[in-house]
Amino acid sequence: MGYIRKLFPPYYKYPVFAFVGFEFVYSAFVLAISEAYYKSAALILPIAYRIFDDTVRKNKPGFDWSPEEREILEVVRKD
Repeated sequence: MGYIRKLFPPYYKYPVFAFVGFEFVYSAFVLAISEAYYKSAALILPIAYRIFDDTVRKNKPGFDWSPEEREILEVVRKD
């Protein structure tokens, strides 16, 4: 049992080590989720732009972009 205690840091003495370790795990988990979200958004947003822009080109009645919505759409298109 003494060998195992020497192998690992003394978490019972320094709870900061345990907190930092959990913080690293949590941060890695959040970053992995964020990366997956941005990868899927990079695939979906250009397709969504084409769908909405096609609706405007076909002159559907009652479908008008406000200037703010058009600006948001153009920002997505530039990326």
